[in-house]
Amino acid sequence: MITIAPGGQLAYSPKCMTIKAGQKVRWEGDLAVHPLDSGNPDNDELGSPNSPIEETDEGTSVEFTFPTAGTYPYYCEVHGRSGMVGSIHVE
Repeated sequence: MITIAPGGQLAYSPKCMTIKAGQKVRWEGDLAVHPLDSGNPDNDELGSPNSPIEETDEGTSVEFTFPTAGTYPYYCEVHGRSGMVGSIHVE
């Protein structure tokens, strides 16, 4: 599980993680305030192709399954340029 903006910080906790192909990752926090997207704040196309991370801007949790090995960057659409970025590495 990844916590979105723990304690009001503009961050994810943990920021990065390594998982096995086929595992799920869950983000928890206010997705309306911190909308999630794949890629990075300068280029949302950057990263592994076919990222399972979908743009999400509502609710308090979202979960995605990572079927394929690769590195999948993600960021907050509002605060990404302030360092609210992360990455999932799938083995």
